[in-house]
Amino acid sequence: RNLGSEARLRLRAERPSFTTGMHSARYPRPRALQRLRATARTSPVLVAVGLVGIFAFLGSQGLRASLRVARPSGPPRVQRVPCRAENAAGAGSSVNLQGAPTEALRVASAAKTKLRDALKQHRGDVDHPEVVAATDELVRTGLDLGTSLPNSGRSPSLLGEFDVISTATFPGQLGYDDEGLAQFSLGRMSFNMFAPRDLVVTVKKMTNTLAPLPSGESTKHPEGTAAYTVICDLKTNVEGQQLDMVFTSEAVSWPDEADPNRLAVAFTAGTLEPAEGADVNLWRSVFTSPKKSLRQRLTEPLTMWMMKKMIGLEAPKGLGADGKLRYSMSKPPAGYLDIMYLDDDFRITKGNRGSVVIVDRQISSN
Repeated sequence: RNLGSEARLRLRAERPSFTTGMHSARYPRPRALQRLRATARTSPVLVAVGLVGIFAFLGSQGLRASLRVARPSGPPRVQRVPCRAENAAGAGSSVNLQGAPTEALRVASAAKTKLRDALKQHRGDVDHPEVVAATDELVRTGLDLGTSLPNSGRSPSLLGEFDVISTATFPGQLGYDDEGLAQFSLGRMSFNMFAPRDLVVTVKKMTNTLAPLPSGESTKHPEGTAAYTVICDLKTNVEGQQLDMVFTSEAVSWPDEADPNRLAVAFTAGTLEPAEGADVNLWRSVFTSPKKSLRQRLTEPLTMWMMKKMIGLEAPKGLGADGKLRYSMSKPPAGYLDIMYLDDDFRITKGNRGSVVIVDRQISSN
């Protein structure tokens, strides 16, 4: 106000230089100022119209979703979504297969035979198209004819000893040997718990056992918890000699509270030991002081320290007096298995990482 007219004109002429020649919120151009005022007057109307449009859109989407739910859907594909072994009998009862119609049991038996043959022909590869088709057929049979047990997460048919007839699903498969058996590195197969990690091992056979927990242990876990064990019979070649070994993974499983056809599984320990009749001297020469790379020697102490803090890992500390290597976890993370098919002698599950495992009850298992 105290400036003269010439000074005010000079300041007005210099103002664009401070705003780099563009209008700003503080010094808007006349037309922009008019548009801003018009927008301020009409903004409540625009907001109201926008809210009405959003609620109308959400309402139409909810109606469409309800219509979609009402439509019947076809059987789920194994490779896309986890199937559930559910049927019209309901999830709260148990089905006795002895009382099922004879024709349904015959169809289910034929579907299981077809799946067994497909697995045998294609080395147990659950991703092979013929195996996928045979798996889908058996799952559909269980759903349509009621041959798959409902409420399978609590079924007594889960218990017993089973042969794994699908290929091992450990990460990093190296290929197959001359007999068509899957091969892995010991490190990848044991989650880097056992060394030498680059030792190539062949999976001869896998067995899955579910058994009730001992009475003293059952009180520490949820109701229905069972001991879940996976036993892998392995072999490797050391300087032209075959060395047989056994890798045992110990876990606990319990029924999922929200899904009646799901098992939660937490692996708690693992053991590597020579097989019965194996050359003990050869075994000790391989596992007493396994070679480690420079990277392993530098990073392993920090990694094991972090794993101990996170999951309570007790890493192997060399061969024990019994010649075994062992690790354990006091705070293991839990995964889950969706039970896609279950009857008295056959089970198909899909894990939380998408791996499909197919098991057949051993003849001697009751």
